Amino acid sequence: MGKPVVHWEIGGNDTKKLQDFYSKLFDWKIDSKNPMNYGLANTGGEGGINGGIGPTGEGNQAYVTFCV
Repeated sequence: MGKPVVHWEIGGNDTKKLQDFYSKLFDWKIDSKNPMNYGLANTGGEGGINGGIGPTGEGNQAYVTFCV
């Protein structure tokens, strides 16, 4: 039996643009009303998993992480 992905995270320098892109592309509800502008993504899919979209910090590389 495989091991499921339990959380995912996308980080980038233009957090607002990333959050808008994925929200529109997949119809995700993203709540980023917090001091760090970290967007908690509710994917709304049956059997799907939620994740987060947040900033990388000045000068850091964009990334994608899957937690298994």
